[in-house]
Amino acid sequence: VSITGAMQFSKACTAGVLTAEVHEVTRSSRLVNYEGKVRDEAGDTVALFQGIGYIRNKAGERKQ
Repeated sequence: VSITGAMQFSKACTAGVLTAEVHEVTRSSRLVNYEGKVRDEAGDTVALFQGIGYIRNKAGERKQ
């Protein structure tokens, strides 16, 4: 479940293939922090992403 998400666009794209890479920065028992980059075909960064998510219990698991 998303708590926050922010996208910063640094360059306009009108054509071509975009590639997104996201990695986990930190994780606790209930929160996870992600950062990501979107690049164009030339490898230039066109957008940055930061987000925080809440880790829910799986169905049937008890809360601790």
